Amino acid sequence: MFLLAAASLAAGASSQSYPRSSRLPRAEVKVNETFVNNAVHGYGSWRIACPSERVPAGPAGTVPSANVCYVTYMDADPTGIESVRFRRSVDGGLTWGAGQILYTLPVGEVFSSGDTRIVASEHDVFVVWASNGHTLAAGEQAVFAVGSNDQGQTWSAPTLLTPEFLTGLRDADEVNVAISRNGAAASLNVVFEADTPAGGNEDVYFVQAELQAGALTVTVPTTRLNAGYPVQSHDVDYTAIAADGPVVHVVWCDDRSGVSNDYFSMTSRNNGTDWAT
Repeated sequence: MFLLAAASLAAGASSQSYPRSSRLPRAEVKVNETFVNNAVHGYGSWRIACPSERVPAGPAGTVPSANVCYVTYMDADPTGIESVRFRRSVDGGLTWGAGQILYTLPVGEVFSSGDTRIVASEHDVFVVWASNGHTLAAGEQAVFAVGSNDQGQTWSAPTLLTPEFLTGLRDADEVNVAISRNGAAASLNVVFEADTPAGGNEDVYFVQAELQAGALTVTVPTTRLNAGYPVQSHDVDYTAIAADGPVVHVVWCDDRSGVSNDYFSMTSRNNGTDWAT
């Protein structure tokens, strides 16, 4: 009987007509224009975000945050010029605005696409990526970002958050982000791992920036968090970050025990300025 029932269910399932997309009352929407070379940039630049808070409309042109969702992705125009793009929906994903070019890659710039991030809070949204845009040298990824405080209508200029990568650090990866708030301002908090030009083990670092007069400004410079042992003496992997109000939590994994990878946590209760175990 069981076999007969299973066969009957399978036959019924195969005869059904499944929807091609979600339950939204519209057809699928192609978001990108063309494609980028994944053999160069890798996979993973496609990211989405929605504000976690529900606030009413604020700056001109914004809508209640519950209606907003965002997407960022790498794309190319028909001539092959590659860029970081952004689109937003103000009606819960039913319709999408035109793609905006946030940054155009020069010849020779290579992204670590899997380290692309987008994060949103209230009417603020930030896009973060890792690339060699500061030197155009192989393996020299640093951390860059753009920000908007009006739901992605206007954006800051692309900003190198980690100028230390011009001299003493290299190869940022495991980039992760969170937004904290110390008052009304939205702080972009970024955690990542990196090593030095000599190579070797990676350490874990933190940097913070805020939009100030339309410019994305570093408010906490690049800070090494695993300072309990000498630089590059143990290898860091798998960073994570979360924030609530002015409290910022960072977690990472390292092999300081010599026999296993253990997890470690640090917390700042003063918006990234007072790290403690």
